[in-house]
Amino acid sequence: MKHILITGANGFLGIHLESHLYKQGYGVTSAYRESHKDFRNPLVSNAVDTNRYKRVFLHKIDSQTDWSSYLEEIDCVIHLLGKAHSFYDNELTSYLETNSKITEKLAQDCAKNETQFIFMSTALVHGNSCQSAIQETDPYRGFNSYSLSKIKAEQALQKLYNTEDLQYAILRPPMIYGSYGKGNFQRLYTLLRRGLPLPFASITNRRSFLFIGNLLDAVSHLLQRDTLANDSYLLADPEDLSTPELIRQMAKHLRQSSRLFPFPLTVLKAMLKPIGKAEEVEKLQQSFYLDTTKIRTELAWKPPYSNEAGIKSTLEFLKQET
Repeated sequence: MKHILITGANGFLGIHLESHLYKQGYGVTSAYRESHKDFRNPLVSNAVDTNRYKRVFLHKIDSQTDWSSYLEEIDCVIHLLGKAHSFYDNELTSYLETNSKITEKLAQDCAKNETQFIFMSTALVHGNSCQSAIQETDPYRGFNSYSLSKIKAEQALQKLYNTEDLQYAILRPPMIYGSYGKGNFQRLYTLLRRGLPLPFASITNRRSFLFIGNLLDAVSHLLQRDTLANDSYLLADPEDLSTPELIRQMAKHLRQSSRLFPFPLTVLKAMLKPIGKAEEVEKLQQSFYLDTTKIRTELAWKPPYSNEAGIKSTLEFLKQET
């Protein structure tokens, strides 16, 4: 039985991964800051096997943290801890500290302990729009503090592999959605439930998304391997969707009209710019889609959940919560 250490276990991805791996029979240790001592994972019952499910609390997690004592008997670290992407916070120093320097220090300690390292990066290291499907070999195109900090972290892992023989894998997901998640999926749901007309019918973009269930399956797939490939992988749901297609699928499962109508997006962005919402509209308009051939061929992985199944599952959760 492999024993896994998860950082960032109190976040959207963390609560799902902690629950999923425990149910699969792995030993799971979740690392938290002491400030999160009262946190309880809503997906994990109180009746757990304490030999396989542990929580450790660190007074401080920063670029100086010594992880060595926490890595004893740990086979693999899944590093989720990080500062999330925000439209309104683009201060580079704090992103580098949390997303780059902490990652590098933890990976250094993993290398010394011969512990495998799975890093949750982002497809945004390749930019925030594209004209053709993004591939792992495409150059880095950092465009904000979040993506630049993730690039720095990836480069640190690659360097540690060359100098200290770190065994790692990097996952680069697009927008992830699912129960307990936040972001544009939840915003679109709120707009649909309010019955508001949506001025996005003219958008002809193409975007990749990733249901949390598919991400969990990909991580499990990596953990089943004896060794990690010291490489990066893009992953996504089976099909790409345009923004109007996503909204129509959501509306279908909610059994209501999408209320989409055409409207000049340049005018819409100009109207929303004074209140700081123009960038969010730009994101809905852009194409951003991934070529997932590499993970499908090299690791023989394919997403077990269809787009429709992922959207339906997420909407059922959101309806229960509201």
